[in-house]
Amino acid sequence: MTSATANTDSQDGGSSGKGRNPLPKPAIRALMVQLLAGAIIVGLARAWTILFLTALPMIAWAMIQAALATLLAHYFSMARWWLAIHMVFLPALVLTFSMSMPSWPFLAGFILLFLVHGATYRTQVPTHLSRRAVAKVVADLLPSRSELRCIDLGCGFGGVLSTLAMRRSDCEYHGIEGAILPFAVSWIRGRLAGYEVSWGDLWGVDLGIYDVVYAYLSPACMPALWTKVRREMRPGSLLISNSFPIPGVAPTQTVSPRPGANVYLWCLNQC
Repeated sequence: MTSATANTDSQDGGSSGKGRNPLPKPAIRALMVQLLAGAIIVGLARAWTILFLTALPMIAWAMIQAALATLLAHYFSMARWWLAIHMVFLPALVLTFSMSMPSWPFLAGFILLFLVHGATYRTQVPTHLSRRAVAKVVADLLPSRSELRCIDLGCGFGGVLSTLAMRRSDCEYHGIEGAILPFAVSWIRGRLAGYEVSWGDLWGVDLGIYDVVYAYLSPACMPALWTKVRREMRPGSLLISNSFPIPGVAPTQTVSPRPGANVYLWCLNQC
């Protein structure tokens, strides 16, 4: 499952305009942190030279820059995983160049990651794979009435939609996906299993036409998603989230398909 964002880094939510990702861009902050730490280190290195101190190897300066960038990221309240990135980014880059490694494996890896995960730097949502047990739980949570309209926000490779279409063929299913490879796979599976998959951004979807919305996104997205859900979805409709609760909003029901995993359900205005 794949798709979008809300603010893990700082708690400012942002209103979600239709068709526009309402979430902040921590990647921009990360770039600014790297540039600021780099500028400080360049100045420090010049002063070091002027004072005729013993020259330090490039890897030492890279490690100092990494430590400074990590401290700055912590000061600006960036998420923990960003701290890890700042800590290893420049030292890994310097080591790579010092060992004269070929560049094509890195380009190939980047292209593959982009095809699978899409613009995660912008959306803050990688592609998740929902387990079959979770898909079965979702099918059991669907209301018994037929002709429900259901959507999977960030449907990934189409695993949940395929299971739902098989177990509850009396309903209509849609998916939306913004990463190239998962979209292609889920679109093909949808042609075979009888559901529709569209390319796009979940924030541009009108949730008001659906009875059930399923999401497997990230903690970053949940506050903004809840704002969108409350604004657009009809009373009595359902929001189902795999793994990620909505901060400060108690679910109507919680199901654990396996130890350590939860599926959360909210009924709008209670059912």
